[in-house]
Amino acid sequence: MDWESIGRMIDENQARFPTMKLETKDGSKVIFKYPENGRQSDSDRASKHLKVDEIYTVKKISVGGSSSAVELIEVPGIAFNTVQFTNIKEEK
Repeated sequence: MDWESIGRMIDENQARFPTMKLETKDGSKVIFKYPENGRQSDSDRASKHLKVDEIYTVKKISVGGSSSAVELIEVPGIAFNTVQFTNIKEEK
């Protein structure tokens, strides 16, 4: 498989299962949608504190080299993997 094919597969997957954008602003609303995404420890942590399809408010996003974390206003002091969330579509 070549890099172009891999890139196309990533784009298709992101279109079908969109995860939250790293540019999401503090105070924005996100949905906990993909509890199985990320590492097992990410899933374990999230399952203790969050409910699937519930809406949460972004307090802060920290972008790392291989993963990114989001802190939520509703769950202070705990960071979750951004790949477990999707943005709420803004109505115009």
